[in-house]
Amino acid sequence: MEPSWKDAYDRLTVVDEYEARHGNIDAVVKACSLMIKHMRAIQRSLPDYAIKGLKIAENFQSGLHGANDLLLASRGIEACLSSIVQTPDTSPDECIGIAVRAALLPSKDPTWEGGASEVLSNYLELADVFECDHSCLIKLLAFEFQDTPESRTGDNAHSNN
Repeated sequence: MEPSWKDAYDRLTVVDEYEARHGNIDAVVKACSLMIKHMRAIQRSLPDYAIKGLKIAENFQSGLHGANDLLLASRGIEACLSSIVQTPDTSPDECIGIAVRAALLPSKDPTWEGGASEVLSNYLELADVFECDHSCLIKLLAFEFQDTPESRTGDNAHSNN
């Protein structure tokens, strides 16, 4: 049986533990990275606006785009989402757009009062609409939030400790 949303949600404690050791900013940056990697890895085609938004988020993380590019991409996704016919149930494409916007915004200002696990909990609710098998997400959680030599020494550029 494929891992469910609940299986992934139950593994978010690793995010809280990481955040306790390395701080909110580093944990939120990793959460954004995880969301971007997960959306790139899912087995469904993404709408064009989502592909463009993910590319900008990746380029921001590597220093090729600035914060203004993230804001413009977010506004572009919002405009695309507003043109989608609203139904009582949120469509997979709408959830993908909302998820990409969620990955863009904390990338620009990587703080989240509720913690990185809340960012990912919100993402999991969206991801469950457009992806049923959460095994990739569970693997990414384990990989992204493991301690590395840089994080153990506090040399991480995003650390707020």
